Amino acid sequence: MAVAANDVLSRALALARLRDSDVSWSLLRADSAPVIAAVLGVHLAGETRRMPVSELVELVDDDLDALRAHGETLPRSAQGYCADWRAAGYLVRRPADDARGETFELSAGALAAIRHLETMAQPRATVTESRLTSIAHQLSRLALDTDPDATRRLAQLREQRDAIDREIARAEAGEVDVLDADRATERMRDILTQASELPADFARVRERFEGLNRFLRERLIESDDAQRLVLDDIFRGVDLIGESDEGRSFGYFLRLVLDPERGAEFESDVDRVLDRDFARALAPGERRTLRRLLGMLKAEGADIHDVISTFARGLRRYVQSQQYQRDRALRSRLQAALAAGVR
Repeated sequence: MAVAANDVLSRALALARLRDSDVSWSLLRADSAPVIAAVLGVHLAGETRRMPVSELVELVDDDLDALRAHGETLPRSAQGYCADWRAAGYLVRRPADDARGETFELSAGALAAIRHLETMAQPRATVTESRLTSIAHQLSRLALDTDPDATRRLAQLREQRDAIDREIARAEAGEVDVLDADRATERMRDILTQASELPADFARVRERFEGLNRFLRERLIESDDAQRLVLDDIFRGVDLIGESDEGRSFGYFLRLVLDPERGAEFESDVDRVLDRDFARALAPGERRTLRRLLGMLKAEGADIHDVISTFARGLRRYVQSQQYQRDRALRSRLQAALAAGVR
């Protein structure tokens, strides 16, 4: 009983910290969560992921007028609400690609919260066969790929080969099992659901790289030992951000997405699936999502690759320009002033 009580206490404390710091939780418990999720979800969680600040403010202004006409109490201006949402961490403001003006996009936490609310509004009726099959397949693959016993691995591979040979023989005999329309549609919905979660994944990756960039800069000005290690790596030409665990993991993904052969195969599969009779049940937006999925992956991947490159170059310039030395001096003076103020 004591162990269970300790588990409950530690989990409650962890969740309390999460409640106070997590953007998703903040949005979900906000009094105006329906308005926030609806407005930002329509404008920034669909096909458009990034928008000039002035354009979003104008759209939100129109939304507020429409909502007030239906009885919603919304006393602030569109610009005021956008500022609040940015301060709360729902919106991220970045320089525009053309270096003129700035853009707004949803944070990873806001995207996750909006997707959660959309799932609650249109809940999955049952546990789907395709999701269970996917889990079973991935578990089987993981068991095979991590098995150091060559005998067991050979036995499993031979079983897979025999199963493929049986399928080939049945196909050569004209015996082909085709999924019925309901099961095919179910699998397609699962694919689209997973695709809808990708933007939040990309946003989280970008936030991790931004956090890593801040962490490395902080190391340069806070600790003599850490400073020496980081400086040594930078001057040896090591790309600390690209060579981080996050950087290497993202690099593997990017090579997979940009592989021409895999890309051509993916596009061919999309064309074949959308030509099937069951695909007629898909909404136009769902068909567009599937057709644009690979392009979205490439665009998001290229965007994050540019972010990594920019951070790495900026970190190198930060060192080579000696800016970190000035920041260290400023930090020392601030600490001295705070200490004097306390006294």
